[in-house]
Amino acid sequence: MIELKNLRKSFEGELLLDIRGFTFQNGVSYLFFGPSGCGKTTLLNIIAGVIPADSGQVIVDGCDIGALSPVKRDAYRLSTVGYVFQEFYLLEKMTVEDNLRLLELELKRKVPVDRTLEALGLGPKKHKKITTLSSGEKQRVAIARALIKEPAVLLADEPTGNLNPRLAGEIMSLIAGCASNLHIPVLAVSHDYGMKGYFDVALEISELNGVNLPC
Repeated sequence: MIELKNLRKSFEGELLLDIRGFTFQNGVSYLFFGPSGCGKTTLLNIIAGVIPADSGQVIVDGCDIGALSPVKRDAYRLSTVGYVFQEFYLLEKMTVEDNLRLLELELKRKVPVDRTLEALGLGPKKHKKITTLSSGEKQRVAIARALIKEPAVLLADEPTGNLNPRLAGEIMSLIAGCASNLHIPVLAVSHDYGMKGYFDVALEISELNGVNLPC
């Protein structure tokens, strides 16, 4: 569960986020819309511990992320947050398996590569180099990389921006389904209003700002 309390964030003097109170529940998928520069990615990055809020609290499963030191925020992000981006950020000359095995070094534990790949329909691609995959397959590998750490939170920042409409719907369905399958909160942002049907809750980012929303 993620709780936002009196959260404020400005950029270059402009107030982007002013959220008095909102709770993201486990097992629920959320999709946010809004124009470029409205704070969608900023909100995800604050929850991920990439950047700090100016004030207020982000509490994830009882842990106040803003109160952590930079080193502890990095550890929180590595162990707790799965993050899927618009760009794939995969090592193209390495195999699918090797891209995921790299997390073993960071997490210092064995990661469930085979189980995760099979769940995403990537088992037959395990030994293929990333350069040989389609865009949809690459995004599935990126999702696998986010899920393999067994995160408590899954974030997705415009994850279908490089995909055609059919693949976009397939990927969004996979991401949204992680909420109920893993019983975690899933937060995604998109400019494509056609994706709203895959998520439990769809909101304009402006609907979070300046009001006490029900928790």
